[in-house]
Amino acid sequence: MKRALPVLLGLLLLVGLACKGGFSPYATPEAAFKTVQKALDEPDAETLWKSISEKMQKLFEDGRQEFLQKPDAEKIAKSVGSSLPEIKTMDAKGFFKIYIEKKKAEIYHSNSVALLDEKRDAIREAKIKDTKYEPEGADAAKAEKAFVHFEMAGKPYKLPFVKEGKEWRLDSAEESAVEAVEPAKPAEK
Repeated sequence: MKRALPVLLGLLLLVGLACKGGFSPYATPEAAFKTVQKALDEPDAETLWKSISEKMQKLFEDGRQEFLQKPDAEKIAKSVGSSLPEIKTMDAKGFFKIYIEKKKAEIYHSNSVALLDEKRDAIREAKIKDTKYEPEGADAAKAEKAFVHFEMAGKPYKLPFVKEGKEWRLDSAEESAVEAVEPAKPAEK
């Protein structure tokens, strides 16, 4: 009976955390980063799709539309085990899954996802250094955007995340999702 009380309290704590969203893989930018790490490692297109922002998801719909206009679209579709009519009727998520699973640049090229995929091994081993929230000085509760700073192969990088509702999603930067952080230049004398 003495053991039952600690076990019961532990279960109540776990249920409480689950109800507050404590177990959401997107509750914080750091948790979202770790979810992306795991999804890249497996690779898990479904989880990666859930991990990217609505803005990035729209980029894949735009990419699908661009793909359909290519003169050799039918040939490329066949090379990834699909057909042009099938790609015409699929949604952006289906197009994204083909992109992630087949890794064919002819399908669609996204700097953001291509860089993540290219640096998969380094990202898998990356250790988070810190997180900076925007607007500058905002805390996690009030922030709309965050940059998770981490190191890959001894070099500092940052990855942008945006808050959608109460969850954080990987966002795309203007140039690429994985940006090298330039070291501060010494002040001129």
